[in-house]
Amino acid sequence: MNRKKQLLEESIIIDLSNKLININSIKKILITSRKILSNIDIPLSHINVINNNDSSVFSPGNPTFFINALHDFGKSNKVNLKLKDIFNQEIKKSKVLRLLLQKKKKILAAGHIKNHENLMILNFDMIFKDLYKSNIIFKEIIDTYSYKYLLKKLKLKYYLLIPIYDINKVIAYISIIGSKKDKSLNTHDIDRLISIRNIISTSIINLKYKQILIERNTILKKKNTEIKKIQEYERKKISTIIHD
Repeated sequence: MNRKKQLLEESIIIDLSNKLININSIKKILITSRKILSNIDIPLSHINVINNNDSSVFSPGNPTFFINALHDFGKSNKVNLKLKDIFNQEIKKSKVLRLLLQKKKKILAAGHIKNHENLMILNFDMIFKDLYKSNIIFKEIIDTYSYKYLLKKLKLKYYLLIPIYDINKVIAYISIIGSKKDKSLNTHDIDRLISIRNIISTSIINLKYKQILIERNTILKKKNTEIKKIQEYERKKISTIIHD
């Protein structure tokens, strides 16, 4: 990597860290992260928020080769494909998402990608079968056109699910989906994505602790007010007794 590109990446990560530190909602943290991630040379597909029973597309990614291929596939086959529909999965039916929830700091990956100590490598067959079971739209497409046909049309190269977590659980994830036209990801790219994920997660954890402290301070202030009222009542009571 040349020095100019390295400096650009470092400045983007510093910018991300600086901008997230004072944000006071998880939603705003994810929105800001999405904007900054768009400046990095990665095929960002979407950011999903995990609810109790499903994962919903919170923020669409860039118009990547994969997204364009998905759009073209839908158009040529008269299928109305929307990002929020195709990547909205039922967790109870998705082994992949349940695995992501269990492995809080691991990145789930599939396709042509170099191994890394923080990667849990799957295969596209597992990903597609999982989408088939957990997404109605995807099931309809596979039933009509088959896995092989869709894989050929979308020209997938790799697939990453990067978990974002708070104090004790995964709350969202970033999807990086590369096509044959996207550059291959190396060890440095994975390390960079982990750094970005850690910055986002740390910001959310700090926000949670801040909210806990504010809540506790509010409770303490309320208790102090009650104690002062009791003390004032007792003082007046004693004063009345003395004067009587």
